[in-house]
Amino acid sequence: MSPTALMKAAERGEIEAVKANLEDLGEKDGNGETALMQAAKKGHSDCIPLLEREIGIQDKKGQTALMLAAWNGHTACIPLLKDEIGKKDKDGETALMKAIRRGHANCVAHLEGEIGIRGKYGRTTLMLAAEYGHANCIPLLNRELGKQSRNGETALMRVAIKGHTSCVQPLLSEARKQLMEERKFTLNGNTFTFPPGTTALMLAAHYNRPEVVELLLPYEQGLKDSEGHTAKWHANSSSWRGDFTRVRQLLEDEGTERIPPPKEQPPLMVSAVTGDIEGIKQHLDHVGYRDSNGTTALMMAAGYGHSDCIPFLEREIGMRNNYGTTALMWAAITGHANCIPLLEKELGMQDKKGCTALMFAARNGKTDCVRPLLSEAGEQAKKKWTGPIPGTTALMIAAHENYPEIVELLLPYEQGLKDSEGHTAEWYANNSPREGDFTRVRRLLENEGSERIPPPSSGLTSQEHINKLTAENESLKKELSQPEEKTSSLENPPTRTEETLISSAIQGDLNTLRRHLDQAGQKDSSGMTALMHAASRGQTEVVRLLRPLEARLQDGRGWTALMHAVGGGHEECVGLLLLEQDIVNGEYEFPEDIATKSYEEADGERKVVYKKIVSLLEKKSQLPRLPKNLSEYHLTAVLGKGTFGVVYAGHGNDRNVAVKVVSLGGCSDKERELLRREAEILPSLDHPNIIRCLGTGENDIDDTYVIVTDLCCGDLRGEMNRRKKANSSYSDQEVWRVIREVADALTYLHEKRHVHRDLKPANILLSSDGRCVLGGFEVARTLGDSSRMKTTAGTPLYMAPEIHREEDYDKSVDVWALGVVAHELCTGELPFSTVPAILERGPPAIENRDGGLVDLIFRMLSKNPERRPTAREVLEEAEREDDTTPDTRAFPSLPESMKQHYSLKTSFKGRPNTFKAVDNKNKPCMIEVVPHPEGPSLLNSPTELKDLRHQNVLEYSCVTDDGKGRVFIVTAWHPSTLQDAMAQRLENEEIEQHLRQLALGLEYLHGKGIVLRSICPKSVLLSDDGECILGGLDCASFISDAPCKPMGEPLRRPPEMQQGRTTYRPSADIWALGLLAYELCTGRLPFTTEEQVARMDAPPPEERDQDLVTLVLRMLEKNPERRPTAQEVVRTLRRR
Repeated sequence: MSPTALMKAAERGEIEAVKANLEDLGEKDGNGETALMQAAKKGHSDCIPLLEREIGIQDKKGQTALMLAAWNGHTACIPLLKDEIGKKDKDGETALMKAIRRGHANCVAHLEGEIGIRGKYGRTTLMLAAEYGHANCIPLLNRELGKQSRNGETALMRVAIKGHTSCVQPLLSEARKQLMEERKFTLNGNTFTFPPGTTALMLAAHYNRPEVVELLLPYEQGLKDSEGHTAKWHANSSSWRGDFTRVRQLLEDEGTERIPPPKEQPPLMVSAVTGDIEGIKQHLDHVGYRDSNGTTALMMAAGYGHSDCIPFLEREIGMRNNYGTTALMWAAITGHANCIPLLEKELGMQDKKGCTALMFAARNGKTDCVRPLLSEAGEQAKKKWTGPIPGTTALMIAAHENYPEIVELLLPYEQGLKDSEGHTAEWYANNSPREGDFTRVRRLLENEGSERIPPPSSGLTSQEHINKLTAENESLKKELSQPEEKTSSLENPPTRTEETLISSAIQGDLNTLRRHLDQAGQKDSSGMTALMHAASRGQTEVVRLLRPLEARLQDGRGWTALMHAVGGGHEECVGLLLLEQDIVNGEYEFPEDIATKSYEEADGERKVVYKKIVSLLEKKSQLPRLPKNLSEYHLTAVLGKGTFGVVYAGHGNDRNVAVKVVSLGGCSDKERELLRREAEILPSLDHPNIIRCLGTGENDIDDTYVIVTDLCCGDLRGEMNRRKKANSSYSDQEVWRVIREVADALTYLHEKRHVHRDLKPANILLSSDGRCVLGGFEVARTLGDSSRMKTTAGTPLYMAPEIHREEDYDKSVDVWALGVVAHELCTGELPFSTVPAILERGPPAIENRDGGLVDLIFRMLSKNPERRPTAREVLEEAEREDDTTPDTRAFPSLPESMKQHYSLKTSFKGRPNTFKAVDNKNKPCMIEVVPHPEGPSLLNSPTELKDLRHQNVLEYSCVTDDGKGRVFIVTAWHPSTLQDAMAQRLENEEIEQHLRQLALGLEYLHGKGIVLRSICPKSVLLSDDGECILGGLDCASFISDAPCKPMGEPLRRPPEMQQGRTTYRPSADIWALGLLAYELCTGRLPFTTEEQVARMDAPPPEERDQDLVTLVLRMLEKNPERRPTAQEVVRTLRRR
């Protein structure tokens, strides 16, 4: 049965429509779901009382409304559905289990009644929390500690298999428990059988989890399984992948003396694990308590990155566990650099093997932790330690583990040191058993010297030392950048480029700067970037533009752009760069220290300036905590405040980001719904003129909602204000460009049935390459069946008259708002200064402007919505204008060898680095400009790339390296993409036809030994007759075992890449094809977070042919070996 009107209303949360359709109560759709389930799934708690007669109904999978609410983390719905507590679905799972699978710790308190209920095979909710690595959930489920499944499995065993180190400590009370029956465990498609008596330590040994082995060894060493085998035997006999050196050395002398497992953790320890400050305050009388392993609450707080807990536990600073490990070492092991400054009293301490926090950071590749720990450089381990031998240094460990950035940082302080067998760091790099490309590390150490400079805290104040370090580093960089003689146009390209970005930053030339943004991140001979030069000279607008691209980089002295701004006394630049205030330089100075020193040395007006800067840096904002699923990001500064929250600068995953944090404490249900709406809409959008959402999450402890997006350079409102202040107007061409780019975004939104409703200059952001990017989706809505809505939303002077008249309205209100923005760009003033003027008057005349532009603006500002052009019509008109008068200022300069054969005509719609061009026979073609590949890439084999010939694979006619780090690719002219076709719902037959064509292309490429590595709707082109053509071969490579970086958007990467694999196989392309097929069926991706990609099965596409659904789900198998080949996909579709 298809969804009823009641179900649709409940799904949208439309109360009045729900009330009007209550006669449909009790009806089910084709999946057995009710209207109540739809409301619970979407979090519409206000609809639930109206639908309570459906409480207790289960769908075809046995799921209840409560389970769906818990799965999606909608805590407001759960109390209203309490009568369903205790029910299980057909897989034996409860609502609490559903919530824990997704890591929704906030749901546990509402579902306490299900704690202790067992699922299939006697498994508990705690075991699920352990399996999925949700350490924050474990203390909330401590009533299930110690429980075993029917075959004797424990939560601790699941942690040991998966390697979730952070979950081990709170589960240690389960140590010594053993399997009661033979048990098969399957991980990543590999199944192993373990006999009765197997322990968590044996499982950790088998699956090569050294950190887990080290934690469990004191409690379980010497235990034997039913076949008489110890953990040592399991490590030595394992066929699991990887280098077992460390695990086997830990177990080499496995003893038989064991310490008793710790009892249930005291409340203080639990609060430290979860970051519960109030809980810590209530149990301060337990500060100093150690468990049987010697672990303190401070160690747990540092290990979980809860820096705000550390001041309350400072009495435990200096304490060690049974292995001599300190809280500082725990912070270094887990990579929580934010905790290190608070634990500086432990700097220099060593564990029982003589290892320092710096060594732990080096071993685990925590570069951000190495810098603040450099005062420990020069220390050497006293005993044999995890592979290396006595005398090991942090540099040797980094060389052994293949961490080039850390090697580069440590080299000046530890080069030439030898271990007890006379080996240097170079020896460790050359003899490491680790997999991967060691080229960079070995080159860094190729001429390892013996002269060392003292570590920072021991006298790194001499300018001679600093200059020497800078000179040595730059000399080494120059040596590494010298290319060998080229053997083809793309082999060994020069890595040095002209410093046009830097020179234009120094001069403050914004126009030249924008043309060379592809050089962002490059440094001059002193290690300074363009942003640093601009900051040191007070070039405010340049700093604003370059901040998202180059923030948080450091020069040879360790100075950031903020430090250079402080040094130059440029207050406005300091304010723009506060996101760097947590970074220290080579002398372990914070920007505040540099400002204070400058203030003390200054006099006169300079002293006044530095007083302001010191005051600015002292006002450190209390930065909120981020949810666990966003823990890879950390906040650095406040960017601004808006109606719906505070926007912070953040950093993580090697990128600078914007983080909107909204306190839900004072929010009404309506406001909470607005935030959830933005969180639901944004991740589903993929367009170059719409802000990209990188993640969302809810922090139940702080009651905040968080949205992470790309960091932009500013917004159109700020740019308009600066132009007005400088008495500089927008040209006609600039106005056309803004209209075109915003209309492009609106066309995409409207065709996905979304209405923005708050279009204004402040919500039109500016990317680093000058593109307009639409943001501000707090009041966006999805159109219902009527394609009209009534609720009032937006900014009054940009709102259409029908909204002010409280009439029904549709997507044309966005076109009106764009007309207001365009009018303001032309005249410098709003067309209407009051709401009555919007209702009663026509727009004022626009003088001295292009006639076509003025005509379009006046049509957009028509009082009658039906007379306004659609967003697509506005876009088409703006594109025609662009075709006739192209703005060539944004064009890259073609390499000399291409200039006589090709000429660029226009920027390409929706793809900022793609251009329409013509060859010397006036035949149209496309030219794409991409960065030179760092790792394995088909671009390194231009001849093979140009030889590819297949009707479903894009034809490449020219591939040229410009010698400046860019590759120019010329391909056949195909202006339309599959994304354009997806604007309308596709029939099953159309989807199958597209899939067959794409699978044929993949079959051809895989047969050539090529894996595409990235497929998305924008990279699939359409021929004139609608045939699908695989593009994006600049991301492709030959199939090999060589490690490479993950390609494409995180949510499109296959689960094996999420789980640590570094090579792409043909099965990865099948996964990508499956995602694309899912999008074609549903209009959205099946997953909204990377964790879901790694752990959750895709829900079946609804209302589609069952054979098609089966094929899509086969392609989305988590196990790569179970996915069909491209040939099998073709064969399956041909049979239909």
